[in-house]
Amino acid sequence: MKQPGVGLILVVVFILSTFDAYAVDLDIFVPAGTGDVQLLSPGTTAVLSHLKVELKSRLDALTRRHALVKLKLESDSARHLYRIRSNEYESEVNSIKSHYMTKLVIRVTDARAIIAPDASTMGEIYFRYRAKNTSDRVIASITYRPTIGSIVVPTPTPLVLEFLDPATLEFGLAPGKDMADTSSQPEKFSFFVGELTAKDVDFVRRNISKEFRLDVVDIRFADRVGYKDQTRIMDVRRAFASRLRPLLEKVHNARAVAMEKEAMYKNALVAYNREKTDLLKRFAASVTSLKKSALRYRCKQKDKGRYTARGVEPGQYVIYSKRPNDMAVFYTIEVRGKAQTIKIPSIRKDPFIP
Repeated sequence: MKQPGVGLILVVVFILSTFDAYAVDLDIFVPAGTGDVQLLSPGTTAVLSHLKVELKSRLDALTRRHALVKLKLESDSARHLYRIRSNEYESEVNSIKSHYMTKLVIRVTDARAIIAPDASTMGEIYFRYRAKNTSDRVIASITYRPTIGSIVVPTPTPLVLEFLDPATLEFGLAPGKDMADTSSQPEKFSFFVGELTAKDVDFVRRNISKEFRLDVVDIRFADRVGYKDQTRIMDVRRAFASRLRPLLEKVHNARAVAMEKEAMYKNALVAYNREKTDLLKRFAASVTSLKKSALRYRCKQKDKGRYTARGVEPGQYVIYSKRPNDMAVFYTIEVRGKAQTIKIPSIRKDPFIP
């Protein structure tokens, strides 16, 4: 009697034996620091590309829905206009300041320096002056930089010269008036000797009487000439507030618009990032699932930088290994019907990371 089951078993055995006969061993050499080397199915690249295209399409749609490009352009434009208006205002302030500084004529009438022969820290300079106000405003004081020839004398703090009439003790230099320092005590300030070279110190000693001057860097005004507690001291912004008001209003308006546009953009960006995070989480879940379903062989480490895979069916595979800093080994290979040695030449950005 014929036994049909025997023929079926022989066919199955023959097929399995033929299948095993074509399985090969791989020797894989990877860059140092690579671990957990895997062989993924050849369709991994196509599926991953599809997932990335889909993610980009959704992110682009998200950007359009929240009008990020438009709001960013409006915010940048408003901020740029605010800078322009601020610069216009500051430019006018500096122009007024420069004009009135030129209207104040200061001439040093006497100057001397006290520098000990072995001085290494501080020295002192005494001077007298005569000032004339050719402007239409009462000048209260100046900030100045003491200079001798081309040498700027290094001082601990900015130096201020107040215009106080020694005869009347009234404060402020009136328009068209001049003032001479005739008090018993001349003006005096200390300076850092140690910050000057020996050559500069010698120049100061020899030339202070004829080359000492006050370079005015700032100026302040008074509402009138009077005793100090009866006058109002003003910088350029306060003294010329009415003249500067139109420019200042433009600054305030531009700032308000810039802040409003920036707030609109930031609010839209927060909403966009919230939804973007959800999309990225879904993408991460999809690629994690893809890695699991695409896994065909997990290689074993033999030596540092060397992995092996035994009994691999011929065909195409992707060698994959995740590395630090969002990098990875991701390399397509073709397995033929004999043992192969494969060398991975380089690493790349991990394609599973968007």
